Amino acid sequence: MHRFARIVAVAALVAGCTSDPEVSVSTRVGEVESPQPPTEALREGIDAYRRWLGTMPSLSLGGGDDELADDGDGDDATANGSKRERGRKGAKSRRAKDKEPAPPPPPPRPPKTEAEFEAAVAALRKGPVEDVAIPANNLALAGPELWPAIRERLLAPRKSRKVDYRALLDLIGGDVPNRYGHFERAWKRAHGYDVKLSEDWFGDLLALSPRKIGRSFHGIYRDVVLETALLKAAAKIGATRPDLVDEVTATLLDSAYVHEGTFRDEVGRALRAVGDPAIPELVRSSVKPAIDKEDDRFETPYRRAEYAEYQLDALDRLQPQRAVAAALEDPHLLAAILAAYGERRFPDAAEVLLEYVDAGIPRIRRAAREAFLAYVTGPAPAPERKVLRLLGGKTSSAKAGQTYRDTAAIAIRERLEAEAPDLVEEPCKIHLPEGGRDESCERQPERHTHAYLAFLDARRAAEEEASIVAALAHEELGETITALDRLLVANPTRMADGRVIDAYRRAAEEALSVGQHSRAGQLLRKTAMLIADRDPEGRRTLTIQALLAEAESDGLSPEGRAMLLTTAEALAPDDPELQAAVAKIRSQRAHPSTSTPLRLGGGLALVAMILLMLSLAGSRTGPWLHRPRESV
Repeated sequence: MHRFARIVAVAALVAGCTSDPEVSVSTRVGEVESPQPPTEALREGIDAYRRWLGTMPSLSLGGGDDELADDGDGDDATANGSKRERGRKGAKSRRAKDKEPAPPPPPPRPPKTEAEFEAAVAALRKGPVEDVAIPANNLALAGPELWPAIRERLLAPRKSRKVDYRALLDLIGGDVPNRYGHFERAWKRAHGYDVKLSEDWFGDLLALSPRKIGRSFHGIYRDVVLETALLKAAAKIGATRPDLVDEVTATLLDSAYVHEGTFRDEVGRALRAVGDPAIPELVRSSVKPAIDKEDDRFETPYRRAEYAEYQLDALDRLQPQRAVAAALEDPHLLAAILAAYGERRFPDAAEVLLEYVDAGIPRIRRAAREAFLAYVTGPAPAPERKVLRLLGGKTSSAKAGQTYRDTAAIAIRERLEAEAPDLVEEPCKIHLPEGGRDESCERQPERHTHAYLAFLDARRAAEEEASIVAALAHEELGETITALDRLLVANPTRMADGRVIDAYRRAAEEALSVGQHSRAGQLLRKTAMLIADRDPEGRRTLTIQALLAEAESDGLSPEGRAMLLTTAEALAPDDPELQAAVAKIRSQRAHPSTSTPLRLGGGLALVAMILLMLSLAGSRTGPWLHRPRESV
């Protein structure tokens, strides 16, 4: 305290002594005051204080930006180290530092194990705020092996208040919905207001300067960065893993309502990043639960279904025609979308499903048929009704539109009239004049559907039979096999025909006789596939024969040949003929100099052995190898 008082006194004295003092002496003679020059003693005192002040290096109240300094020359100008000048320089230095480009982050190292994943999460939550980008970028690249851990984190509850998350996200223009699901920033942007609206929370959060985040918000900042990083990882997993996409999509829909929907805007971007693979689960999830009262529309299950439908619309896949068109190049996805319409029966999808009930790919055809049958079977759906406001304030209700059963009934009748008019029943009325419903008339769409599907099956069987007959009619066996291969790709189940199997068997024998071991192996594998369902033992025998034939192929590496022979031995360890054939092949390949003169004879012997095995297989497993050329 004494030092502080002395410094203040000296500062005041300096301020008063920086120039020659002016002494005023007043007299009582008249009304005029006349200034008097200072005495010599006063001058000497002022000079002494100036010399003393010049010997002091500085006067400080704590250093730093508050430091004051004097150059000792007695001038009124402040020194370069004055408080105001130092403050301006410090502010300028900080602004320059903020504008400097950040150093590039190290190369990403995505976690591969759960331990690495937890370590990255811990580094994000406990490390310096300035360094959260490193673990965040690593977590955003996490692979499908860590999906269970990602899912658990996405659905974890939050402890902080929603208003605090909103305050933090306001820094980047993050849009947080209110209790009714309304996004204020998006609404303002759509209506011409110039507002900040973030379209990438993850990138904008990492670009945010830590100086703008209060210390009390560091925990919330870390949590939002972690959430957005995991959303990035989930979207990547869903887009690249068909076996996980349904679970990823359902989890993202659930996470949209975690913490009162705080992260819903970014969740929507993650769902759209998954893309078309998310369509089947979005369609299924859009099934709205039954509600007892109007307030149930604000409960999470109903709003979640509406949100799934909204995301379909955002992807431009709400209309079934567009959703199906997006999957034409992916049979698995197309079949999944068609099957999903069997659960969420959009009225507009009935006509689309009929386009695929006779598709060439069995998976697609089966999915479309099962989905359309769901439209025409079971209890009739209750029509949705809408409220109409009349003049005078009164209200009325009316049917909102056709149900999915109505559209399916119309679609199947029109299809039958166009392709099989003899199968169309007479129109009927469901509502009886005396009241009640005509059950037989209610089931008419179902009868029409079964009749149409039977008509399609008969037509397809006739076309396939004609194709097989035409393929077998070729004079050259090679041309026959080429034609059968094309039919096999289109419909493998229909090709399990005795005539087809016999053609492949003869082609395998011919390939072996001319030393085309690789082609013989391929033909034997096709034959084994065709008989797999009805003759498992015959399939095993043909698979062994294919392995032996392929092991004789020229140009095969020793490792590959050893693998084929080992696999053949494992399939029939107790067959002495097989073991002898395997030993002979190994001996010939191990000593090529001694086996070369006998190469032709050894090959013919091997052919004879394989043909013998074919005959034995036919006698053990049934007459399928020697059936006459007729349809089974």
